[in-house]
Amino acid sequence: MNVKIFNSEKIIHHKEIGDCKYYIDPYIGCSFSCHYCFSQNDFHSIHEESLYIHGDFETRLRNELKNIEPQKIFIGFATDPYQPIEDELKQTKTTLEVLDESGFNVSIVTKSHLILRDKHIIKRMAGSSVGTSVAFREESIRNLFEPNTPDNEYRFQLLKEFKNDKIHTFILICPIIPFYTDIEYLIAKSAPVANDIWFYRLILNNPDDINWKNLSKILDSIYPGFSEENADIFFNSSNPYWDELRKRLNIYQNSTKLNLKIFI
Repeated sequence: MNVKIFNSEKIIHHKEIGDCKYYIDPYIGCSFSCHYCFSQNDFHSIHEESLYIHGDFETRLRNELKNIEPQKIFIGFATDPYQPIEDELKQTKTTLEVLDESGFNVSIVTKSHLILRDKHIIKRMAGSSVGTSVAFREESIRNLFEPNTPDNEYRFQLLKEFKNDKIHTFILICPIIPFYTDIEYLIAKSAPVANDIWFYRLILNNPDDINWKNLSKILDSIYPGFSEENADIFFNSSNPYWDELRKRLNIYQNSTKLNLKIFI
């Protein structure tokens, strides 16, 4: 993976994500290259060829933070902050150290156990939370959609370690792939290690989007014609599939008292 400098205007971006108003992506592009990821629509060539980092990162980050009151910052919106190159470049570790020094805390999401390296920093940042995402039950299916990522058991285990250390944890059951995401199974696996469980469907806007082309190719390889037959489910949040799933999740929440957050 080539690493290049990306001359972005900002490092900190304004966006409402959960209880955060701002997010930071320490990298642009992601070597995990999950085939369903929305960011491939904007950074397709980056995902395929290179990883970019912000120039003069620490100095710019400190300067931008001067204009923001200390609060919780989301880390990992359009890239995984703990992809393999982080072990060498430590852009995410620098982000955490600077935020900690400046009185901020974080909500950070990753699929990688590399985050355990920085647990001591996150623990210092009172009110911080750590999350991961899962979408599939069978590893053979997961490998078709996200072959470069750690398996689910690694993700559950890393959250267990944070929760055991009294750090708030959450799991994103995301993206929900119709007929392939086993919701009840993933809830059962998530409940012991996550304080909150969030649900998101895959947001698709255009049949020409890179992530839909990638996704439909995989789905059709499993079941020929699947993507055309079920396209309305993927593109239309009002499809009866989603109505039924919302009802099931609401019933499940009421019967289990789990803290489910449903955004589908």
